[in-house]
Amino acid sequence: MTLAVAKIQMTPELYRQQYADWLVAVSRWAKWAPHIAIGLSAIGVALLVLRPDFIPSVLVSGWFFTLLGPFEYASHLRNRNKWLKGANDSKVAGQWVEIRFEDDAIYLKGPTSESRTEWHGFERAIAAPSGLFLYTDKGVHIYVPDYALDVPGAKPSIMQRLQAAQ
Repeated sequence: MTLAVAKIQMTPELYRQQYADWLVAVSRWAKWAPHIAIGLSAIGVALLVLRPDFIPSVLVSGWFFTLLGPFEYASHLRNRNKWLKGANDSKVAGQWVEIRFEDDAIYLKGPTSESRTEWHGFERAIAAPSGLFLYTDKGVHIYVPDYALDVPGAKPSIMQRLQAAQ
């Protein structure tokens, strides 16, 4: 019996959504990078404004933190853009992928391959705000956006099935 089928076109919008979901649900540190950048700059500005009698080490530290904030934020944006560019330049960009969630296994059919993975073959699954991350190994994942599932509300039953199989 088929629990759900997801038909996904690998578009730039999908990759942006996947990255946004990854930041919220999976990433431990990258989601905090903009906040850390602002905090570093705020510390630097505070040191410059509240500097006691122009102590050189306080001035240097103030400028260091003030400039480190924008550098950290730019690094965050560079990493995001590098990932998005790599995804958009991949062989499957623009192609369609079909994922079938069956009783016995999950079937994946794409432009370059087909596979069958039993439910217990997934290391973990993470529910994100707009989709699911299915991990077959460390770092290797399949992203299934909610809008691609043909059965509304199938996400909780897929998550239950994956958690029961682990």
